[in-house]
Amino acid sequence: MSNSKSLVKNDSDLKNISMQDQEEIIPEKYNETKIVLLVKDPKWLFAFWEIKDNDIIKFKNMRLTLRVYNAAENTYFDIGVTDDASNWYINVPESGKNWFVEIGVLDDNNNFILIARSNTVATPPDKISDVVDEEWMIIEKDFYKLYKHILDTDSGGSSESVIAKFLNQIDKERININSSNISQQEHK
Repeated sequence: MSNSKSLVKNDSDLKNISMQDQEEIIPEKYNETKIVLLVKDPKWLFAFWEIKDNDIIKFKNMRLTLRVYNAAENTYFDIGVTDDASNWYINVPESGKNWFVEIGVLDDNNNFILIARSNTVATPPDKISDVVDEEWMIIEKDFYKLYKHILDTDSGGSSESVIAKFLNQIDKERININSSNISQQEHK
């Protein structure tokens, strides 16, 4: 290696280093036993792992298996993976649940031997939320006012500043409407 480690001070320095030297800087393996679980979408997870070399030797003739747990219901299903795999997409039967994965091996009697356990993740529901936050809803009348105001504005400002000015104007109008409603109720 051509003393590349001392040359790397920031990301832009990596462009000036040969591909071979970059591979030496960023190792392909760290010789750790670890599994990490990520959520892809409501029905899919992604697991990636590494198993120490001495663990690979120890469990050499056993079937590498991912055991996928529904954490809330304490149920699981197994996925057989190839020995050379280091990651796997996992299709889960239910969305909106908490999941974790164990990587291990099955011995000759189908006993599961744990190698590593992942973090727990929560898949989102696969439907639109029933919760509606009315405070942030924009009503159609205000939307069309905003749209017309943006088209009519010739200020040369950014769209963010135009929208901010318009929203301030709408807030002032609402305050005036509310205060006039209050004064009308006081006179009744």
